[in-house]
Amino acid sequence: MKILRIFKIAVKRYFIFGIIVFLPLVITVKFLFWIIAFFDNIFAIDHGRFLYIIPERFHPHQLLGIPIPGLGIAISVLCILALGALSRNYVGKQLIQLSDSIVDHIPLARSIYKVVRDIVQTYARQGEQEFNKVVMIRFPHSNSYSIGFLTGEGLHAASDITGKPMLNVFVPTTPNPTSGFLLFIPKDEVTELDWSIEEAFRLIVSGGMINPENNRLKIKP
Repeated sequence: MKILRIFKIAVKRYFIFGIIVFLPLVITVKFLFWIIAFFDNIFAIDHGRFLYIIPERFHPHQLLGIPIPGLGIAISVLCILALGALSRNYVGKQLIQLSDSIVDHIPLARSIYKVVRDIVQTYARQGEQEFNKVVMIRFPHSNSYSIGFLTGEGLHAASDITGKPMLNVFVPTTPNPTSGFLLFIPKDEVTELDWSIEEAFRLIVSGGMINPENNRLKIKP
């Protein structure tokens, strides 16, 4: 009986360790294949359409005789680079303004476009000192603490009400960090931690089971 119990414990432990190794690997590979298929479908690499503008005899799979998985990603990168270069000159800026004005006249599309554009522009912004730093604040009440991310200076209206400089702090939920709470916190009540974004996300997603390498509180000087 003792041997059987030891065997069951060993099987359970090895199964858990196997899941820990197996799931991240499978999910990562599955996600990469999904990304490749997604972009390949956008450009219809294997359906003889290839952006609908290049003659079929010049399609890569026709020239080489075989389909090329992942070619959609390469084309997407080139298109994004071309759009980025175009957006920096006068003609490109005029075209962007024209497209913005067209979208502004479409009610539902206007709302979606503005939200997505604002989010992308915010994340693409460079040189902001306080963007996405890991902080600790008192939340949801004065006797408990939460990990959050500094996302910028607070609203002027909030500063006018409190008479203090305010900061925007996003506190994600566990285990799904894509939802959370946007809080406006007085600057002197926000403690910046010397943790990487990755360390903080691991802690949050795991529900506190995966702590940063240095388990002690590291306050950034």
